Amino acid sequence: MDKRIIQPKGMAEAVGPFSRAVLIGDHLHIAGTTALSHVSGDYYDRSVPGTIEEQTRLTLDNIQKCVEAAGGNMGDIFKVVIMLKNPADYKRMNAIRAEYFPRDPPISTCFRAEVMRDDILVEIEAVAFRRAVREFTAVYMSPLLAPNGHDRMSDLSPLSGVKRKSVFGAVRAAFDPQRTLPP
Repeated sequence: MDKRIIQPKGMAEAVGPFSRAVLIGDHLHIAGTTALSHVSGDYYDRSVPGTIEEQTRLTLDNIQKCVEAAGGNMGDIFKVVIMLKNPADYKRMNAIRAEYFPRDPPISTCFRAEVMRDDILVEIEAVAFRRAVREFTAVYMSPLLAPNGHDRMSDLSPLSGVKRKSVFGAVRAAFDPQRTLPP
């Protein structure tokens, strides 16, 4: 499987030798993210909001940028690990988190942690399953290929504007483990 580094627009470069997010196959792994992850400049000079609500919201906005840069959305996240400075902030952090995961929330681990700066109240890492072309092709596989191997693209009105070559290449790649899909 190929590994692809994801560096979303609107996110600052990582402050160390790590990537913001890595896409391996259909799984997107997002590094520990804070309310500072979108701010450029010296890490220790960056300004951070003072409340857990503001920091949680900015942190989840930054995670959303990573997921969207890989072609997904917040609903694709199936696991989060939350590092919380003060356990007394858990309820308020969760109220904000619920706004980002209104249905089918991800599995979650939360623990108390001292993070890299005293004014950082929360850090979150996440893992998402990016719905790839495979789900789309599995639904439309039977009408796409006739028994003799010829395509019947005209039978698929929802795909009428899609180029034949790209659709059939995606179908073949989805079922060929030796071939990878383009980004």
